[in-house]
Amino acid sequence: MTNRRLLVSMAALLACAACASAGSGAAPGRASLLSDAPASLDRPCRPSPAPAQLPAADALVDSAALIAAAGELWRGAGSPRGHVLLAMAYDEAGLNVRRDLIEHRLPPAMADSLQKLVFAHRRTADAAPREWGVRLRMDMGGEQPVLRVGRREVCPAQVRDAAVAGYGAFGGTPFGDVRERSAPTAILPAGGSGGGTVWVRVALDAGGHVTEARLERTPFGRAGWENRVLSYVRAISFVPATEDGWPVPGQLMFPLRLNR
Repeated sequence: MTNRRLLVSMAALLACAACASAGSGAAPGRASLLSDAPASLDRPCRPSPAPAQLPAADALVDSAALIAAAGELWRGAGSPRGHVLLAMAYDEAGLNVRRDLIEHRLPPAMADSLQKLVFAHRRTADAAPREWGVRLRMDMGGEQPVLRVGRREVCPAQVRDAAVAGYGAFGGTPFGDVRERSAPTAILPAGGSGGGTVWVRVALDAGGHVTEARLERTPFGRAGWENRVLSYVRAISFVPATEDGWPVPGQLMFPLRLNR
């Protein structure tokens, strides 16, 4: 009897934990991208948390008319099975300002035709404080096309060349050696020839150009040194942040090892 009560209690606790997790605003999983492609190993991308609530497909397109037109096109093309995945961007007024075909498992000509149908049946969405976007997936192969709305993939900015060595000088000796983002956060000793590590935060525009740079952590206290480091950082080449492949402004913090 005791064991049964224990199992019931554990089940209740697990159910409560699941409910809390569902309502806690946890980050969306990769499935929300609606993509069949594997995750990239070169860049730590993730689903966008915005908008907080995904709109229904009918808020983006006239779904009934689109499904009817897409079904007719599909049957005329021999009823191939597959899907198209579109990136949909909207301005503050809710106007659809961009549609990109980012993935498809259909003949290219048909995928392009489906993209044109989406454009022809687009709707104006609700106004928003800033530009935003979602993904629209259309699956072909059942009794009729199926529309689903998913999240964009956002990728953080990163240093274009992780080696970046010998570009500048610190105390008369070449320095650079930008470490990976997973480098230890501990500051290395600054004495002797060992040098040290500073952590730098940069703000970037959509072109990957530095618009602001500052030191977050440094073992060096002389302003002259800091200015030289920041001048060097402003000359580093960066890959901008992206939303479904489109460059956007972003921020990045990374460690920079300096040699005396």
